[in-house]
Amino acid sequence: MFQKKYIILQNPNQAVLLSKKVIVSSLLIVSISSQAQILGGGTMFSNAVTFDQSWISGCPGSGTQLSNEAAFEPTTEMDPCAPAPANSCVPPNKAASDVWFSFIAQSTTASIVVNPSASFNIAIQAFSGTACPGLTDIGCVDNAGNNGTETLNLTGLTLNTRYYFRIFGASNTPSNTTGTYTFCGSTGLGSTFLPVEIISFRAFEQNNKVILNWTTASESNNSYFEIERSINGNQYLPIGRIAGAGTTSQITHYSFTDLAPFTATNYYRLKQVDIDGRYKYSVILRIKLDSKLKKAVNISPNPVSDKINIRISSDAATNGGIRIINASGQTIYQQSESLVNGENLFTIKSLQNLPNGIYTVQVEIDGDIFSTKFIITK
Repeated sequence: MFQKKYIILQNPNQAVLLSKKVIVSSLLIVSISSQAQILGGGTMFSNAVTFDQSWISGCPGSGTQLSNEAAFEPTTEMDPCAPAPANSCVPPNKAASDVWFSFIAQSTTASIVVNPSASFNIAIQAFSGTACPGLTDIGCVDNAGNNGTETLNLTGLTLNTRYYFRIFGASNTPSNTTGTYTFCGSTGLGSTFLPVEIISFRAFEQNNKVILNWTTASESNNSYFEIERSINGNQYLPIGRIAGAGTTSQITHYSFTDLAPFTATNYYRLKQVDIDGRYKYSVILRIKLDSKLKKAVNISPNPVSDKINIRISSDAATNGGIRIINASGQTIYQQSESLVNGENLFTIKSLQNLPNGIYTVQVEIDGDIFSTKFIITK
């Protein structure tokens, strides 16, 4: 002798029919039989379920069978907090309740395709916005009639942005509340945000500086990029920060200049930080300066009155030339020097006869010219 009970458990993810048999001998046997998933938020926008890519993984074909029981019960009103559909988008007979979904736009276009298997009339309405009330109607369709597939094509979407849609409809008879539907043919409905996609990251040397350029194809919640540098490829320190574009589907270009790189090999990486604090690192770039000098000319003192000391750092023994040029562009002093590998110090005296003003020191080494300015004041 036993007692038989049926319990329906319903949540935004699934409904399972449990058949529970209680035997007098205390032996408990539980059997579970599956049925189509009941997915969606019912009549509540706040319970909207994020679209799952696995629902269309079996298409073309049956795909994932979703139950329409919650969506097409004809005695339930639609969620009133969303903008009402146009009259041309309301199925005849009684308007039914909603099943709410959301999706992340994977491109600027998307197609929501609903394929019903029961005799009811489906309508689809999509929205932008994040709160209800406050949603904006961006499309509604009810063209196919009873038992017909409906397709809502959306354009002008913003990549990596969340949108919402609801499925509602009506049946010919109050008893016709069962059946299934699929999303076969739907496109552009993502379930996760796309990451910040860096499509290029380059470094090059220019005038003893290192210029970093990088480009993103898209960004999602990108707060900023932190530029990090290392001299050994292991320990990195931040040397600058560039604000990110937030969320965008546009190609975005960035640039940062390291004004004082190491004379040895430099290692660079980007730390991309989201608005919520999460971060990830880029690939690592390595670059060694091609020029023979770092800070090619160092003058002391500056300003000067009678003489200057010119310090030149060279990574090889070579020949060099030194010139002093006045504000009019005239060379007023010139000499050739032999440079050794390392530090080279030269002193130019007898500047006391020059008038006060701004002068330029030029150092030429193997065809490369490096300049710095000094002031004579007496």
